[in-house]
Parts: sequence; C-alpha cells; structure tokens
Amino acid sequence: MPYELSGIITAIITVGTIEGTAMITAATRPAARRYDPAVDNSTNSADGAELSSMSTVLDDLLQRVADMARRYEDTDREDVSFELYEVERSLRGATRRLDRLTRSL
Repeated sequence: MPYELSGIITAIITVGTIEGTAMITAATRPAARRYDPAVDNSTNSADGAELSSMSTVLDDLLQRVADMARRYEDTDREDVSFELYEVERSLRGATRRLDRLTRSL
C-alpha cells in the first residue's frame, strides 16, 4: 500500500518470509509533483527544445542501427543483425516516449 512520508517519498512496503524469518523490503520513489501554472513557461520551452533535439539525435541513431543491421542480414553473423534490430526496436520505443513527453510540455 503506497503512502507519503513528509510529502517527499512514496514507499511501497512488502512483507514476506524467507525460511521462517520475517523480511521487509521497501521500494521508494519521489512523490509526484502537481502541475503549478505559476512555473515559468520559458523553462518548459527550453526543455521542450532540448527534448526535441534529443529526439532528432535518436532518429539519426535509429537510421544508423537499421543500416548496420541490414548489412549483417544473410551473412554468417545474422545474430548481429537480430540483436541490432532489437536495439532498433528499443530505440523506437524510447523515441515515442520522448516525443510524447515533448508534446506534453
């Protein structure tokens, strides 16, 4: 059950047992901040521009990874091609998340 500690940390406490001994583990993360319209919009614009720049770099990297993967297709190192396509898939996911974040600013 999540709860806040001084408005700073949200914690999830899990109680379990290992060989009869009680064990408690906790996972923590910063508490979510609420939207404040008083925040300076120029900061959001600068961050949006920087995120857009990062997205452009990721697009270039995606193209380079895909080009390299194609070079390894139908060779004795097709495993390299497979792994590079997995990297490409991960980069595409990262690009989509970054684009969503950029649009939300």
